[in-house]
Amino acid sequence: MIPIDEILNHRISDSAINNSLYELYGSQWDNYLSNIQGNEDAAYPYLTVASDRFSVADKKVILYGQETMSWGGEFYDHPEYGSLKNTMSLYDIFVNEREGYNSPYWNFINSLKKQAGNNVGFIVSNIVRIGKKYEAGCDETINSLAMKYFDVARQEYEILNPDIMLFLTGPGYDDRIKATFGNFTLETISEIYSTRAFAKIIFEDNTLPPGYRCYHPGYIQRIGRTQEYINVLLNLIKNG
Repeated sequence: MIPIDEILNHRISDSAINNSLYELYGSQWDNYLSNIQGNEDAAYPYLTVASDRFSVADKKVILYGQETMSWGGEFYDHPEYGSLKNTMSLYDIFVNEREGYNSPYWNFINSLKKQAGNNVGFIVSNIVRIGKKYEAGCDETINSLAMKYFDVARQEYEILNPDIMLFLTGPGYDDRIKATFGNFTLETISEIYSTRAFAKIIFEDNTLPPGYRCYHPGYIQRIGRTQEYINVLLNLIKNG
């Protein structure tokens, strides 16, 4: 948990990207408050903030995870503090400053970022925007509400304008990717990997950049292939 005073006093970098993200989320915030916040099982929405590194990077990468395992717990007992600005500050502190926490997911991402070099900027989003308040997993009722009343993923992508999209979601979330970005086909990236393990995503919408989907980092760690997958992703970032 991040101290509430730290969140309240935090200042987000005043960049064009972050100003546009704030405007986007703000355009949907009343819908969120009216139709989703009252759901007793819904966490706060996962709202991205671009780091200075991302804003000036030669190559921009957006990473999509599955969903949060609780989010915004700092505001559960104090909803008066759960404003749009403070929810974005929570992300900026947790993701951009503290770089998550010690877990297979965040360790994988931070190793990838470190090995990619300073000319590559990363931003971490989720394909499911609003998770459960106290546990992992996607609640279909909450996700349906989010898709209806807080459908920001496509416009968020347009603001961030990444060069490559990486989905660390595993094959079980392919339908959720389709619900967000439209239909696609999968191609193998190598004879070593099945499309279930690692695949190139060819979107029907040809305005979208190259996309790649692999197993979730938690599973990758369990099978003992973390650095192998990071190496493949580094090559795709460099050449994709």
